[in-house]
Amino acid sequence: MQASNSTSLDRSKEIVQLDIMASLGSRKKQVLLIPTTSDFHFYTTIRSFGFYALAPNVFDKVKEIFSRPMHIGQKVVHIQVKHVTPPSSSSDTKENTIGESSNKGEETPLSQSQSDANSQEEKSSVDSLSGQPPLLHHLRVDCSLLSGDAAESVDVEQSSSSNSDSTELLDKQEIDMLKGQLNRMFRLDFDITEFHSVFPTAKTVGYGRSFRSPNLFEDCIKTFTNCNTTFQNTKMMNRLLCEQVGTHGAFPTVAQLANIDEKELMEKCKVGYRAKRMIQFAMGVEDGSIDLNWLERADTTSDAAKKKLLSLNGFGEFSANNVLQLLGHYEQIPADSETARYLRERHNHSLTSKESKMVAQKAQEVFQVYSPYQFLVYWFELYKFHNRAQNDQVLTQAEEKGFGRGSKTPPKEKRTKDNNEDDSNKKPRKSPRKTPPPSPATPTRITRSMSKLSTNTNTP
Repeated sequence: MQASNSTSLDRSKEIVQLDIMASLGSRKKQVLLIPTTSDFHFYTTIRSFGFYALAPNVFDKVKEIFSRPMHIGQKVVHIQVKHVTPPSSSSDTKENTIGESSNKGEETPLSQSQSDANSQEEKSSVDSLSGQPPLLHHLRVDCSLLSGDAAESVDVEQSSSSNSDSTELLDKQEIDMLKGQLNRMFRLDFDITEFHSVFPTAKTVGYGRSFRSPNLFEDCIKTFTNCNTTFQNTKMMNRLLCEQVGTHGAFPTVAQLANIDEKELMEKCKVGYRAKRMIQFAMGVEDGSIDLNWLERADTTSDAAKKKLLSLNGFGEFSANNVLQLLGHYEQIPADSETARYLRERHNHSLTSKESKMVAQKAQEVFQVYSPYQFLVYWFELYKFHNRAQNDQVLTQAEEKGFGRGSKTPPKEKRTKDNNEDDSNKKPRKSPRKTPPPSPATPTRITRSMSKLSTNTNTP
């Protein structure tokens, strides 16, 4: 079952466009205001899935500004996105994130009064320019055309009486394309009320919209980089893909990956054995043998989508299930070693990561009660599991160790074999050398640490 889209917002299909002169000379930037529902939580949505930390995405957790270069038609546009809410609204605060709390007394670059003033100024601009009621909850998207190696606003000369669209950074068709990509990334059209009725706990923190890429192609390539490696290597691969293959730091297009030499991709982007499957996948998308639009259609069932994914080189159970949740099919859980550890410590199941099929089966059983949103609840609980101390520092440490990537620690053996399974073909690690047990009179470091953790752990 694919998540349904919300139709409750009459204005959700509209983008209010502002042309605001930049402070330097005649430089001009294009600003778009996109309505959101009052239950949309910007900070929580972005940090809900680890792909937000992969290039070309950049998220300033203090200023709460998301930015990245985007392909809009033939243009590469740099965007900066922030969420604007009414002064009295508390729907988008750091306190309302999964298992996190803000640092009290923390100084922010923009005071609340300044933020309110800016919000009011934007709403007034909408009033005067569009003649429509002010937007209470919206995304402010600052767009600038990338030129050379840096982002800069388009330099134009426009008369206040001109009605021509020729000087606009983006025309109407391109604005619609950008809107579609932003909708996909932040799942703005996802009707979250049904999920909250199934799992009310998520409503208290605004959780339910899981972050993803602006298009399915990028999601699939990032899933390839996500398997059989550490999260640090995943971040490195995506950074190099943007720097070495993409244009102006944007994520590579289908054509760019379909037409690169395999050896060149391996050497420049350090993707190893993944180079072949990335290129094959891109070539399939380019020639139409892989129909990404069909995969994203609302009438494409979860079973049909998974069958297609498993038929493609590079997709195994874990990666196929990961792509399914990115498509909005939440019934399947992409189980890995972190799943096994969670089940052992939270549900007393003596399973190891080597028993991958049993781990996946047990995870499905545990979260079946939340159908058809098993993955969302599983990820919520796993997020809390990795964030016992309920602060950003612990979450960041978990991310650096790989949480959010959903993939296993790579084997010591070098991967050279190319096969259809992503996680299940790894050679088992050698058993660690046994060491003499500690003296019963002296508690081990692990025992002392677990004792301390038990006092701070919130059991899901």
